[in-house]
Amino acid sequence: MQATVWSNDFKKHEKILQQNECYTVFKPRFDKNNQKFKHFDTKYVLTFNLETTIRKCNNFIGPTHGFEFSTFKSIKNGGVSSEFRTDFIGYVEEWFAREDTTTRYGKQSYKMDLILRDLEGIALKLTLWEEYCDQMQEYISKNKEEEHIVLIVQFGSVHDYKGTINVANAYYITKLFINERNEEIVNFKRSYIGKASVTTSTHRSIGQSGVTSNEDEFLHNTTFSTIRQIREIAQVMHVIVVGTVMAVDKDSEWYYLGCESCNCKASPSLQFPEDDNGSDDVDPKEVLVCTNKKCKRDVVPAVHMYSINIYNYYMYLIIQLQ
Repeated sequence: MQATVWSNDFKKHEKILQQNECYTVFKPRFDKNNQKFKHFDTKYVLTFNLETTIRKCNNFIGPTHGFEFSTFKSIKNGGVSSEFRTDFIGYVEEWFAREDTTTRYGKQSYKMDLILRDLEGIALKLTLWEEYCDQMQEYISKNKEEEHIVLIVQFGSVHDYKGTINVANAYYITKLFINERNEEIVNFKRSYIGKASVTTSTHRSIGQSGVTSNEDEFLHNTTFSTIRQIREIAQVMHVIVVGTVMAVDKDSEWYYLGCESCNCKASPSLQFPEDDNGSDDVDPKEVLVCTNKKCKRDVVPAVHMYSINIYNYYMYLIIQLQ
């Protein structure tokens, strides 16, 4: 159940209330749940005011966290409302590097994405924003050799974007339990590892399960070549060259139809198919013929080939792209 302490009454209760503690509450006020942002689908909410008394409870015998897990199947099938918070548990199969982004409200922010998998083998994408991203990154950096990571997200959010359902943290209210030794994570991990061992005998550590962003992969983890170095290459290989476009030669042909077999130019030609009745009154058919005499195919399927002319102070190159 959701409880509220208004600013006028906060001084009385702020020193008592702590996370992960149990309390006995006397004389709270019950109100109808008419709040604009409802975290839970409940009819009433609690309000702690000046008449309310809160005392620490040392003999609580109920569940410590009160998890109410939603299955990945119910989340992906739309059975969990995006209006309210929900709990879910999954195995961290893959994680992606932090990414700087701008929210739909124009705010500069950052996030990281993870792929979680449940005991039924269903995968679910989780996005962690800002402080929750920091919390996950810190765990990964300190436990790079850990092989099996189970994550509980309590009070998470479900998002449906153009028919694709993913989950994320909700600001300020979500709690992450990363590989903690509570009953839920221990039992889930045991079951998951037992199922996984049937199909594979190898597991990657969390440090090896990361996927770099496109920006990092291209700008920071790639070796670039200069145009001069390309001229010295003596074998077939892939290279990446970064340069600035200074001008575009609009008079040069920059693409052509190439033979799918040998990449040479394919020219259009008319072909007169034979009629089954022996008649000469047959419409010609336009086909593509390879201009390479060594190519064994006459009529060929063709693809667009791009020819980019590159100039610099030292040399002139023609690069062909398919």
